[in-house]
Amino acid sequence: MDDLATLSGWISSMSATFNNLLLERGIAPEEVALLRHHTSARGASAASIADLWRDNPEGFILYQETQEKNRPILRKRRLWASFISPARGETLFVGLFDAKYLKTGVADWACPYRGDQPGEGKPVNRFSTSLRGELSEQIGKLRVDWPVSNVRTWKRKAEGLSLPVVPSSPVRKAALPIHDAALVDALEGTGLGSNVLWFGPEGQSFESCS
Repeated sequence: MDDLATLSGWISSMSATFNNLLLERGIAPEEVALLRHHTSARGASAASIADLWRDNPEGFILYQETQEKNRPILRKRRLWASFISPARGETLFVGLFDAKYLKTGVADWACPYRGDQPGEGKPVNRFSTSLRGELSEQIGKLRVDWPVSNVRTWKRKAEGLSLPVVPSSPVRKAALPIHDAALVDALEGTGLGSNVLWFGPEGQSFESCS
C-alpha cells in the first residue's frame, strides 16, 4: 500500500483492520502496543494532545515517552502504534515507533502538555521512542474505529483489539507535524504538505506524562 488511494480501495473490501496493515508489513500484532493519546483536560501549552502533536512534535514525543511505573504492557512491547483524537469520535494514526525502556526515576523536566512535574514527585518510567518507516506514509491520514467501549482504555495489546480502518475525511490546512528526517521524507513522498490537518477538542479522557 503505497498511497491513500490504494488504502481507500482496500478498505472497500470491508475487511481492513489495523492488524491487517501490520501483518502486511511483516509485523506481528503480538509485538505491538496500541496507544491512544487523548485527555479532556486542556493543557498549559496546547488545547489538546492533537494540538501538541501538530504544533510541538518534540513535546509530543517527550509526553509519550514519560509513563507511570505500573504500565507493564509498555515495557514488554517493543513497538508502539500511536494515535491521537483530533475530533470527537476520531482516532488518527501518528506513527509506529520502536520503544525502549530507559530508566525509572523522579522526573526533572516539566510535562510538555500540562506544564507540571510528571508523577508529582514520584518515580516515573522514561522510554526512548524512534519513528519507524512502516506505515509512515499514513501518518496524519489513517483513521481507525476505536471502540466506544474501550475509549477510556488508552493502551491495549494490538492482538486483543480489532481496529477497523475507516476512510480519511477531508482535512484543512494547518502547521505540518515533523518528528524527524524519516518523517520529513515520508511526507514529501506522499504530498501531505499540501493536505494537512485541523484539530478540534474531544470530551473523553486519557493518560500520559504520568
